[in-house]
Amino acid sequence: MKIQFNLKLLQILSLIVLIISTSCKEDVKHDGYYISGTANYPDNTEIKLIENLPGMLTGKVIDSTLIKNNQFEFKGKVNQVDYVNISVDSKYKGSFFLENSEISIALNDDSFTPIINGSKMTDTYNEIQAKISEVYKQKKYDTIKKVSAQIGKAKKLGDKKLLDKTLANLNNLTPLIEEQAQSVKNIKFDFIKANPSSPVAIHVLGYTFIEGSMNRDELKEYYHLFTGDAIKTFFYKEHMTSVYKNAFENLQVGTIAPDFTLPTTTTTNITLSKVKAKYILVDFWASWCVPCRASFPHLKELRKKYAKNGDFEIVGVGTADPKDKLLKAIKEDNTPWIHVFDIAENHQYGEIAKKYSVPHLPTTFLIESKTLKIILRDPRKEELDSKLEALFGN
Repeated sequence: MKIQFNLKLLQILSLIVLIISTSCKEDVKHDGYYISGTANYPDNTEIKLIENLPGMLTGKVIDSTLIKNNQFEFKGKVNQVDYVNISVDSKYKGSFFLENSEISIALNDDSFTPIINGSKMTDTYNEIQAKISEVYKQKKYDTIKKVSAQIGKAKKLGDKKLLDKTLANLNNLTPLIEEQAQSVKNIKFDFIKANPSSPVAIHVLGYTFIEGSMNRDELKEYYHLFTGDAIKTFFYKEHMTSVYKNAFENLQVGTIAPDFTLPTTTTTNITLSKVKAKYILVDFWASWCVPCRASFPHLKELRKKYAKNGDFEIVGVGTADPKDKLLKAIKEDNTPWIHVFDIAENHQYGEIAKKYSVPHLPTTFLIESKTLKIILRDPRKEELDSKLEALFGN
């Protein structure tokens, strides 16, 4: 009986030890990230997390796995939080903040906005984006949406008269557009000033950090405002540093612009330094760029006013766009200046746009043709008018 009792006691004790051991194992949490997700794709479809600029998939692969039974898992550890892109079967499917926590992801076949839970920084980012969306929804800005829709319709129909009319209407809305843009910037700037070391702040600012959207004083202030984990992000190191260097170190007023030779609308090529004019406005543009094409009516006026004695010429450098669409836009807008094509694959900037470190479209340079010295870089309309008047007189 005693032996039997001891055997039962030993069995009970062993069971207790097993339960305690299992319980302890369950309590040990992975100190990195654990991602569980759902996606309606065939088995063995590859899914990747990629370090890159938002929407792009050419960068370093952080992690990869295969989808099984419409589910996938990632497990790893990151040294710092950053915004990463999701690639499924080599196609972009959204972005989120990868941090060391338990995260769930639900991918939608027809959307670039996956449902993310468990990433606090993604939640914070989405809250700021919701505030920005509320600005765009304000009734007083409905006219902007209406005119933008009309421009899209006119382009789709190839209706030049309607396009000219709607572009003129868009110009008339400039004060309202600027007010809306400033309201959005204020939301972003307030968050950044309160959270200068947050990786979220970097992406809240995002592509607003370009010349044209921010003035030079703002670019300088905010580039140097970020600290800590914010400046470790891929976007800060790749995009913001590039924009800052272009604005304050590369191709500045007084420096020499790169010469180039590119094909024109005919079968011939043209070299910038051989254009017969005292001053040249080099204008990087694309057919899809509404501000580019909205500027053309005024550029026509300037060319008509100053080009008569061979003093002034415009060289439009079509880039980030297929040649056929550029040619269609040239015909629709009836732009009489020299057009050249800087074409690359996948609607990317061409080699000349890269040499000029073009941060956005339109980007313009007023250049002295004899020396190729830059006189103005991305001048505002009033600044360009004033400079040309000073050079040529009224």
